[in-house]
Order: sequence, then C-alpha cells, then structure tokens
Amino acid sequence: MRALVYAVIVAGGRGLRMGSEIPKQYLDLEGEPILVRTLKIFTACSFIQKIVLVVPGHDLDYIQEELLRRHGLEGGVHSVAGGDERQNSVERGLAAVRKMFAKVGCGRHTVSPKVLIHDGVRPLADEALIRRCLEGAGTHGASIPVVPVTDTLVRGAEGVARSNVDRAGLYRVQTPQAFDLDLIQAAHAGARERGITATDDASLIRLS
Repeated sequence: MRALVYAVIVAGGRGLRMGSEIPKQYLDLEGEPILVRTLKIFTACSFIQKIVLVVPGHDLDYIQEELLRRHGLEGGVHSVAGGDERQNSVERGLAAVRKMFAKVGCGRHTVSPKVLIHDGVRPLADEALIRRCLEGAGTHGASIPVVPVTDTLVRGAEGVARSNVDRAGLYRVQTPQAFDLDLIQAAHAGARERGITATDDASLIRLS
C-alpha cells in the first residue's frame, strides 16, 4: 500500500535579515506574494493529501482572508499557529498532520504517511524535485535535496582569513525535505526532550 503524502510549509519569518517591514513570505514576486507562489507548487501536486501551513498566530486571519481565500487555496491548505522558533513551528505542523492522518483512518492506511517539510520563502521547487525527495524517503525513510558548494571557502579568526577549506564533498542543504512521519516526529520529540536545536529537520534525525 502506498503511503499518504502531506506537506508542512513553514512561513514564520519576520523579514529581519532583509531589513523589510513586511515579512519576506508576504513580499510581492511578479504580482503574487512569495508564499502564494510556494503554496501553488504543492497544491498542484495531486498526490499530496493536504498541506499544513504554519504561520505566526497573529497572522492567521490575514492568511485565511488575504492569501488563501483570495487566491483560491483555502480548500487544500490548513493553517496553524507556529511556535517561537522554526523547530517548534515544524513540530506543531507535524502534530497537525498526525491529526489529519488519524481522521482519514489509520486502520485503512497502515503505512506511516510521508511528509514534506518546506520553507514558505522558497518558491522555486517543482514537482520533479518533490517526487525525487519522496522516492528517497520511500527507500530510506528520509531524503533531502542538496547542491554542491561552488563558492571559495576560507577558515578564519578575528577577521583574518587563515586557510582555504576543501569544498570537495560539501553541499548546501535545501528544501523540501521528505520523511516518514513516524521517524521525523520521533526525532523532533527526542530533540525537545534533550534540548537540541538544529538548523534543519534532517539534522535532528542525524543527531537522534
């Protein structure tokens, strides 16, 4: 039996690094908010059961009225309030997925569902990438997209470059990241209990 597929889209940024008063997920990109463009990539994938959008609690009404309803996305996207940090927000999104899976009947779907975790400000993913990630998760339980590091890297201290870093075998981690739901929820729970934080979800599995 094929596993059901869900997506968790995290959009809790405040635009601080860009120096913008408008959070970057709401900035316009050729006529549409960046977040809308990201969501449309996933709503276009018929194999995704449901999308959970995790946003700051104070933005829930704005998201529902100004983004989802206005752009015809409310049917396939369920919004939930996030936490103080990205890791907390993802865990809340995963909990929402777990509830959705329970409602469709775990007895009829004995295989743990697959979940895609993606950043709302990355609107350039496509269905081919999403499918490859899911295929990897189907084989290994977890799969992440990466791109080779092409920049020159140096190691330094006190503002002085000391030595070059060999970039062979170094990659930049991207999203969406795909996981078996049981696996990634266990990794998040273990990290919370041990006080571990990481910059991405796959790291929590490697640290578990």
